[in-house]
Amino acid sequence: MIASERQTAQESRSSSKNDVAIIGMACRLPGAESLQEFWNLIVTGGSRVARIPEERLDRDLLYDPTPGKLNRTYADIACLLDEWGPKSTSKLPSEFRDHPEPAFSTACDVAYEAATHAGLNPLDMPFKNSGVFVGHTRSSGLSGDIACHAQIEQVSDYLKEVPNVSGLSKATLDNLAQNLVDNVRKNTVGRNA
Repeated sequence: MIASERQTAQESRSSSKNDVAIIGMACRLPGAESLQEFWNLIVTGGSRVARIPEERLDRDLLYDPTPGKLNRTYADIACLLDEWGPKSTSKLPSEFRDHPEPAFSTACDVAYEAATHAGLNPLDMPFKNSGVFVGHTRSSGLSGDIACHAQIEQVSDYLKEVPNVSGLSKATLDNLAQNLVDNVRKNTVGRNA
């Protein structure tokens, strides 16, 4: 690319108000508390799937191996963060580090690390228009299916309040609501109450 083309390309890029620049990264994942640890986990084909520790799941209270038991989980394995909350080496100010909600302090700690990775002082950012993208992913829409499956009975009660439907007889409304519940439960994954 010649100099004038390079300058034109740079000017067009800098003139956009929608430009996004990723300048720093950090992560906190099961088995990986840094980008390097995450990369090592990928390269080695590592897996952090393990039996949920006793201190994280009261099996006597919450576990039942039979799916569908009300207020119980049949999940006995998971991928969990080793450390919840800010790392012991965290440089977060105390109002963030000592926050009573561990998810909040964990997110703040990772955001602090991302800014530091970018060579910035997280407590004195040079740009007002800065942000941190916090990502979470799952491998499927299973949680949505489970929520729909579990909540459909409550939702079907609202059907009885729809103006064009509310004039039907109670027996017809009840039958319509039950058909809705049955069809949703037949076509989604979930646990029956």
